[in-house]
Amino acid sequence: MLKPDKEDILEIDSGFENLMHIGLVANNIKVGVIGAGKASLIKTKTFLKAGCEVEVLSPRFDIGFRELKSGYLKLKRGKFRKSFLKDKHIVVIGVSNRKLEKRIIWHCKRLNKLYLVCSDYKLGNLRLGAQKRTDEFVFSLSINRGNPKLSKYLTQKVLNFLQSFTMFCKWATDLREKLKHHPQKDQILEFVCSDDFYQKIKQEDSIFYKMEMNC
Repeated sequence: MLKPDKEDILEIDSGFENLMHIGLVANNIKVGVIGAGKASLIKTKTFLKAGCEVEVLSPRFDIGFRELKSGYLKLKRGKFRKSFLKDKHIVVIGVSNRKLEKRIIWHCKRLNKLYLVCSDYKLGNLRLGAQKRTDEFVFSLSINRGNPKLSKYLTQKVLNFLQSFTMFCKWATDLREKLKHHPQKDQILEFVCSDDFYQKIKQEDSIFYKMEMNC
């Protein structure tokens, strides 16, 4: 059996100064959660809500996990084996045993997995930002040095601001679809997606404003 190298195990990412948010097509993502503590339960709910397929591995499960009802959730009793990682895109490491935690991290690095460590976010290569979703947009927000409660608070503030753009967002996106094969598509959208144009259509006597309000 391959033994983890000590130097590899102790290598910790330098931080999240270069944090980059990406959009995942959730229903194509398989998530493996190792451990069934409180943090693992929270992450499991987050991924299930997004539409991911989630498999949780733990020797035992408390009532919080057993009460979860989802066709995308699989609870597997047992101890960690490397084979559990094979078909997973994302791994959530939520074990209390530090030696086991280091071993799982080592395997995740070797297999080029995206992994999140519940005990210390700095040990992983993935963070979940606070997210909000409407019919027209979805966005995520993180604090560089880590502050989930502040992220959640500010995300609501950002949502309140963005909601004033909902009607414009719908109209502009519909327009983009209609211009799909137009030879001047890029130039038109560049003009439409600008402060000058937006301020124009916000005026109460704007033809656009009246048309949209009467739809």
